Amino acid sequence: MKSFDPLLFWLLLAAFLEFTASRNHAFAEEIDNPHDNEESCILCHLEHPSKGSTSLKFDGAEQLCGHCHRDMDTHHSIHPTDITPSTRLLQNMQKSFQENINLAENKMGCLVCHDPTIQCEENVKHYANSSKSFLRGEPYNKPVDFCYQCHRRAAYQKLNPHEQTDEQGDVLKNRCLICHTSFPEEEGQERVSKASLKSDLIDICNNCHKTPNHPSRTNHIIKASVGIRQYMEQTVRDLNVYLPLEPQTGRIYCATCHYSHQSGIVKSERVALGADSQAFVRSTCDYCHDK
Repeated sequence: MKSFDPLLFWLLLAAFLEFTASRNHAFAEEIDNPHDNEESCILCHLEHPSKGSTSLKFDGAEQLCGHCHRDMDTHHSIHPTDITPSTRLLQNMQKSFQENINLAENKMGCLVCHDPTIQCEENVKHYANSSKSFLRGEPYNKPVDFCYQCHRRAAYQKLNPHEQTDEQGDVLKNRCLICHTSFPEEEGQERVSKASLKSDLIDICNNCHKTPNHPSRTNHIIKASVGIRQYMEQTVRDLNVYLPLEPQTGRIYCATCHYSHQSGIVKSERVALGADSQAFVRSTCDYCHDK
């Protein structure tokens, strides 16, 4: 089951922007910058433009922008300009973006996302607060907020495998398959059948939660000492809690302290302790350590 990884996406985007910036810098001295300079209008226009008159030197924004921005082909790999947006995308797209789709061919172009006219006199205050990338609707609190002017925010949120029931309380079986290779069936009140995990008990958590030396900057993925284990067993008897250890090795592992399922998935209250708490914490330090 493939899922969208927003962190990977933004890392790739950041790398791309850094790459294109370095390439643009290499030939920046060869081309006069028509932006931020009212005397440079004629670099793109046949004559100094007036309201309602464009007189561009090139046919269309793509040729005009591409005259200086030579990395257009590379840019296609991030966001193509020669495509027709879907009906769903158009419905979600902000009006100012939608109005600048290439009406002749109904395709995405540079001006859908970028508005170079914000540097003009009537918009100079707005331009002062922009990123100088001429992004429509600036300023934005986060770079990703710009993308959500067209794309649905909900469609790009990281899937939470711990949200395992719908509004009616029914189990979302597909959500179980994020970690399990098959849907686990409950066996009695104390445990769930050993449905095959896609990796071992520790790696299955580390796939999303990369927290080395945790908690308190200490490696707890170790075999409990005799004294600690005796204290844990006493806590289990006194408080009627559940502190599992890794079956094959007797090591403390993630589920010793954290319960990983949503409330209601496992019927045993003892096992499901922590289901409704922040970070699914089922135990505290004094469950294992003597004060």
